[in-house]
Amino acid sequence: MEQITQEMVSLARKAVEADKWEDFFDAFDFKIHGDIKDCREKELEAIRKWVLWSYNYSEPRKFIREIWGEGHFADHIYEKFIQYNANMNRFYAELDNENKRKLAEYVLNNYNPG
Repeated sequence: MEQITQEMVSLARKAVEADKWEDFFDAFDFKIHGDIKDCREKELEAIRKWVLWSYNYSEPRKFIREIWGEGHFADHIYEKFIQYNANMNRFYAELDNENKRKLAEYVLNNYNPG
């Protein structure tokens, strides 16, 4: 987290004096996280892409090779996918964090539902 700035301390003092804690937390949150509305829209777009892709992907071997390359590990990933009856959410849940990140980035960067 960023260091607490003098501006944040000043906002906190004003909030205490005016009993306007909500204003302080809104300003603090914006300072740390930026525009929350923009973040929410990006999160919703990511969820929308994931859901649509999960129902519409084709050729599992193709997307697995595009993410994990050729070879034994890609074959292992494909076997796991088949083992989970091509259930994309179960498949994702069983991946480790690094491979979850790879799959999620692939979907976000390559799937455009229109």
